[in-house]
Amino acid sequence: MPPILPFLVSRERKSSLISQIVSGVERAVADGTLKAGCVLPSQEEIADELGVSLRVVRIACGRLADAGVIRARPHLGSVVLPRKNKGWRGTVLVVMTSVNEASYYQSTLLGEFRRRLAADRYNVVSVTGTRKANGVYDFRSLDSALGGDYDFAFLMSDADLAADRIRSARLPFAAFARKDGSRVESARFTVTCDLTRAFADLIADVRRKGVSSVEIVDFERSGCEELMTGLRAAGISVREWVIPVESGVITLEKVKKAAMDAFCERFGSGDGEPPGLFVFSDDFVANGALLALAFCGVAVPDDVRVVTLSSKGNAPVYPRRIGFLEYDPVAYGRLAAERVLACLATGKSQGSLVLSPVYKP
Repeated sequence: MPPILPFLVSRERKSSLISQIVSGVERAVADGTLKAGCVLPSQEEIADELGVSLRVVRIACGRLADAGVIRARPHLGSVVLPRKNKGWRGTVLVVMTSVNEASYYQSTLLGEFRRRLAADRYNVVSVTGTRKANGVYDFRSLDSALGGDYDFAFLMSDADLAADRIRSARLPFAAFARKDGSRVESARFTVTCDLTRAFADLIADVRRKGVSSVEIVDFERSGCEELMTGLRAAGISVREWVIPVESGVITLEKVKKAAMDAFCERFGSGDGEPPGLFVFSDDFVANGALLALAFCGVAVPDDVRVVTLSSKGNAPVYPRRIGFLEYDPVAYGRLAAERVLACLATGKSQGSLVLSPVYKP
């Protein structure tokens, strides 16, 4: 009798139902819950069991078949293939959070990371920690995943809870640095972001254009202290505006709406005085704010200049010129994968991987 699938899906998660099914099957195969030769329920039975449409299951099974995880048999039940059918040299576990999963930057970085490792015949399996209403991440799914056969782990978050579990499993790993820039203990390498050059270029441009006041806007503390210090040293007035977001699980829609509402409230009456420059440390905040500014008749860049952190390929679209502190997630994903491959080849720690966004006025 076909096995009951060892996972559930939820429409409340940030990832799509298709992605949840794909990652659920991949994890179950990697940790041995679904063994080679195992026959899955038919696509119709999977759809009924998970409470999703048949179309969602068909697409998910197609992706799993393309990845060599299963041999699809639409009406009979797909067969789990042995890992050797794909010729994998090993498997890398990626640990991310539900916020990472919803991020264009992180998901694009992961996609290129996966492609680069696959080119060297390393399979990539991802596990997601869900952010609870109190802001703490639930990584219980990682405990079962760590029972599988992995060669390396890559933590796409600074969550110490996940790092503790990885260390306990004695699995070599790399991790993104904590928000304060500190290295994660025992990591074979740490991924850090250095905005020094981009901030210096932005400050020089601000001085050239004669901007006298800057506001840095985000929905949480931006981590732009270096930029604020540099602006003050250049004699430019600077303040930080943290926009509150509705309590509970933070979604991108909530972030955009919170920014739009806050800017409409501030400038909707026509009395609000904008600074010379808004710097957004989140592109979804920028999206909501730009909509509100246009609605309130505040012209960009005539009344206020705008610069936003953004990901290459997904920058806010606006009919007038705005500036960008641009990240390149495709390039970063490739660099991270190559650093992991170096760890796997040598068994040794590597130097920190420093990602350097660029300023584009």
